[in-house]
Amino acid sequence: MSEFGGAWSEKKLDCVSSYLEAYHTALKNKDFQLVYIDAFCGDGAQKTRGGEDQVMLVEAALERMRGSAERAVSLPTPFHRYHFIDKSKKSLAQLKEHLLGLKPELAERMHFHAGDVNVELPKTIQSLNPKRERAVVFADPFGMQVDWETIEAVAACPIVDFWYLVPTGLALNRMATTSGNMPKSWGDRIDRFMGEKEWRERWYRRTESDDLFGRIETVEKVADIKLIEDDFQARLGKAFPLVAKNRMRLTDQGRVLFTLMFACSNPSPKARGLASNIANHLLKG
Repeated sequence: MSEFGGAWSEKKLDCVSSYLEAYHTALKNKDFQLVYIDAFCGDGAQKTRGGEDQVMLVEAALERMRGSAERAVSLPTPFHRYHFIDKSKKSLAQLKEHLLGLKPELAERMHFHAGDVNVELPKTIQSLNPKRERAVVFADPFGMQVDWETIEAVAACPIVDFWYLVPTGLALNRMATTSGNMPKSWGDRIDRFMGEKEWRERWYRRTESDDLFGRIETVEKVADIKLIEDDFQARLGKAFPLVAKNRMRLTDQGRVLFTLMFACSNPSPKARGLASNIANHLLKG
């Protein structure tokens, strides 16, 4: 059970849960099998600190919040299949025990995959049948674990609605140092996350000037949270035929941690239009 969370986390989960309900309603008269894929399921729950205005005992100051996996299996209309991915075998075993206790009737629909998301998510996506199935993928990492090649694998499957928690403030903005000088491992990690190296040209301004000692290059970071959000949203637009215009900033004590974004790979204008309307409405917050 993770202790990393709070009101911002519940806001994110409420948004995605609402989309899953609307998704079922929109496709209830269609002859598709619906699939839910949770790419960072963890053990299925989080601990969140209660607000200062809540009256509670000291020992109950941390309360359990239902995670994305539990919310997905608890929907009024179940999915035909569930895929839960996590790197930790221990967390996955705890999740399996919890979900099977909660919904034993869905046991045969649940599939659990232990391993690197950059291996397991593309494999799961490739197992989908575009003629018979439609899928929602929720990628909810704590940081920058997802490589751009994995995003491209999701986008290449023409039946996926994709919710992605982008670590705009927690990782990207912090790793892109003010001076532009960063450990090589940081720069390489951003390269893999963005799927390119050209972000350096957009996030930094380099100017040259002459002084008594010769030519000097000055590096200035121009990227703020909005520019990083715009930049990554544009990157998603190069992979997916639809990216929702709206996005949801998730903050803690005024600091931006993540930005929730939505994309759809379906080539059908009608399907994209419906998905866009629902997602944009929910992302208004």
